[in-house]
Amino acid sequence: MPEQSLYPWLLPSWRKLTHYLELERIPQALLITGKAATGKRQLAEKFAASLLCESRSYDSNACGQCHACQLRQAQTHPDFIFLEPEQAGKDISIAAIRNLLSTLSLKPQFDGHRVILIDPADQLNRAAANAFLKGLEEPGERTTFLLVSDKPSKLPLTIRSRCQPVPVAALDDAVIQEWMRRQQIDQPEQLLALANGSPLKAALFAEKDYVKLSEQFFNDWQNLLLQPERVNVVKMVEHWLKQPVDSETLLEWLCIWLAQLVKLWAGASPQTGFGQRLQELKAELNLLELNRYYQSVLNARQLLSTQINTQLLLEQVLIEWSQMSNKHG
Repeated sequence: MPEQSLYPWLLPSWRKLTHYLELERIPQALLITGKAATGKRQLAEKFAASLLCESRSYDSNACGQCHACQLRQAQTHPDFIFLEPEQAGKDISIAAIRNLLSTLSLKPQFDGHRVILIDPADQLNRAAANAFLKGLEEPGERTTFLLVSDKPSKLPLTIRSRCQPVPVAALDDAVIQEWMRRQQIDQPEQLLALANGSPLKAALFAEKDYVKLSEQFFNDWQNLLLQPERVNVVKMVEHWLKQPVDSETLLEWLCIWLAQLVKLWAGASPQTGFGQRLQELKAELNLLELNRYYQSVLNARQLLSTQINTQLLLEQVLIEWSQMSNKHG
């Protein structure tokens, strides 16, 4: 994979990684962090490819032709181990870590590095994280851990402190929007706002026509505040659960709009997209209640990963919103 194939906003982080290769001083563990949907996995896999390659190029890229590269591309390299949850949103189990530790007790099969890539590392449950710590402390020879996370604070400090941080730094909107234009993606500013600044999520939203869906959802949400007596919350939720947008995204949009409302109260200028309409909603709301409701929606997002009834959860969130107006509450 040549360097130019990286997303442009990843190049500064890639240069930091290649510096380790140039010095031939590879850290025992690296923690790659940043916003969700920014290509952190791609960055980790590219670095893993370079570590495993038997004939790296002068600019630290994997050659793509040697035996090690061919095995990696076929996903059969014995010294490249990838760990992820068995199901999306689930934890990485202690059983998986025990299997890993068993492997680490053996020598690498090739003469180069052994690479362990864990994504998302923050999905290690408590027992798995405690067991994994032993692997970090006694990794075995020529072994490098690559941990990927957009929620590094969920990792125990004992793990974070043993990793060299590789942050995917604050993304340059101009760089991202230029990339989106090259991908022939329309409405890049609106999409980035809906994706909370994550470019790959914004590109996915473009494919699904989420700008149009977000406008419809915003209209329903606005009407629920301004004319709650005319909106049936149960039917509204039933309608949205039938749309091609998941509940996590709906609640994420609410969090984004509520955060913008709080910023408007602090004197910020309206942003693109729904900024002006949020400014109009601001007059209907009490700041103290708005902050409390914002926290309530954040809590609801966390509950989505549990066994909670999604429809009832969304109904509760929206009923609470319908009671927020100074005129109707």
